[in-house]
Amino acid sequence: MKTFQRLGPYLIQRPLGSGGMGSVFQGVDETTGASAAVKVLSPALAADPSFRERFGAEIETLKKLKHPNIVELLGYGEEDGHLFYAMELVEGRTLQQELQSGRHFAWREAARIGVQICQALKHAHDRGIIHRDLKPANLLLAPEEQIKLADFGIAKLYGMNQLTVAGGVIGTADYMSPEQGEGKSVTARSDLYSLGSVLYALLAGRPPFASRTAAEVIHKLRYEEPLGVRRLAPDTPEEFELIVAQLLAKDPAKRIATALAVANRLKAMEHGLSIETRADARESHFSLSSDGDYKLAGEAEDQPTVLARHETRFVSPAERALDEQRDSLDAHRNPTVAMPPSDAARGSATGSTPSTTHFTTYDAAARERAALQESVEEHTPLWWKVAPVLVGAAVIAAGLWYVTRPLSGDALYDRIAAVAREGEGGDLAHVEREMDQFLTRFPDDSRREEVRALREELELFRLQRQYERRARLRSGTHSLRPIERAYVEATQLAITNPRSALVKLQALVDVFDGAELNTDDQRCLRLAREQIVQLQDRGQATSDDDVQLIQQRLDAADELAERDPAQAAAIRRGVVELYAEQPWAEPAVARARAALEKKGQD
Repeated sequence: MKTFQRLGPYLIQRPLGSGGMGSVFQGVDETTGASAAVKVLSPALAADPSFRERFGAEIETLKKLKHPNIVELLGYGEEDGHLFYAMELVEGRTLQQELQSGRHFAWREAARIGVQICQALKHAHDRGIIHRDLKPANLLLAPEEQIKLADFGIAKLYGMNQLTVAGGVIGTADYMSPEQGEGKSVTARSDLYSLGSVLYALLAGRPPFASRTAAEVIHKLRYEEPLGVRRLAPDTPEEFELIVAQLLAKDPAKRIATALAVANRLKAMEHGLSIETRADARESHFSLSSDGDYKLAGEAEDQPTVLARHETRFVSPAERALDEQRDSLDAHRNPTVAMPPSDAARGSATGSTPSTTHFTTYDAAARERAALQESVEEHTPLWWKVAPVLVGAAVIAAGLWYVTRPLSGDALYDRIAAVAREGEGGDLAHVEREMDQFLTRFPDDSRREEVRALREELELFRLQRQYERRARLRSGTHSLRPIERAYVEATQLAITNPRSALVKLQALVDVFDGAELNTDDQRCLRLAREQIVQLQDRGQATSDDDVQLIQQRLDAADELAERDPAQAAAIRRGVVELYAEQPWAEPAVARARAALEKKGQD
């Protein structure tokens, strides 16, 4: 990483990080004393004329964004041929770092983070600005759990709308919308798809379509549906799973329409579930008193009841009139007869208050109908009475049998194989019941070993998640056995130092390979072997892509050598500066040095 003493008005204090696009430093404005994060773009990008053309215009657009949940862009400039821009310095870690360290986000945490992201997106979308590369690595977790969204629009600046630049994939496809994966134009709803992917990752610990290569992710984006988030995070409310599923709709028109609408859904969900929780807690405090009414637990018997089962209800004049109409109709259908006048009634002639009594008659026709019905029921055979019930029960039983009938071995295997062919280890949970049925019902089937291996793969996936949860707790590794503890420590190291992690994992396999181990330790050793292969593949794939990109920039320098030798020399010096200490880049660095020495430019 090249060091700087000054970039524009900023005095450089220390490096903060570096990547394929450049390096980030902490700087202090010498006039105001304010700190900032200053990102210097790599010489290869600065040497690209088309990049330089859109750099200033795009940065000016992004300066419109001023929001508490967006990292503020402070300015940009050029220093000795190095393009740079300054951003608000945020003390905190990215959500990607939190996820890689094994942090588990509860659903309420994820919902509140989602609301803050929505607020940032609404501010930008209202100004016609689309993020294009929303992912955990661009979401900073500031003090007091405040979310800051970074690198707004930088994906457009780097050409993410084309997915590739000079043959190499820029960024990650894990959180990209399907339309971006197909190279189509993006809209605000593309950001909302990425928001759904981020929420999925916070809840489940991984993005919806995690794969080893960008090509595999893009294929799944187009043709597959993600595993329901509740399968990986059972504590997630159903409403939250529905929100995430709508955001991940492949058709943009089927997604929730706006960031504001998503924020409102998340707030309403959390508020509604909080009310239910409080209501359940209050209900559990009611008890039944001696007089049959419900009282709060601990309330004295002589206190007024809080909640009565029988209450006097106010009847409005309109309801009273309706009741009177019903009484009138009943009286018309069922005429009343007067009782002999009582002494009180006879006294009405003398002016005393009359007292009338009446009752509803049960006429002769009704008596005959009741008698006839009783006669019919008495002489109807029992089998004739129960026959309709038996027929209905038989139809229901047949339907249930048809729906729940056992699948054949071929049908079970086809379901299992389809998921195994297209999915990841965790996706096998979709067909866990089918695998168990196949192994139990078809012990002699020639495909039994294949299914048993897939069932073991699912157990390994769950064991890996268990180790990850243990690693998140500082005291969680104390109860692990030596092999498990060594594995967890090595995999934690893989986040920051893959090469050292690879060495430790290989040492773990070398020490315990062939030893007599229990089932869990054997599985742990299998996980170690799989991690070794993944780290080797990841390192090789990254190196190959980077070497290809560097060689392409050196090809461009060769073409510029005749008409613009200074520019060609800048590219070659940049390659040496950036990659001289990387063993995998040695051929490219040697080529750059040889060209500089040939021209006497080193």
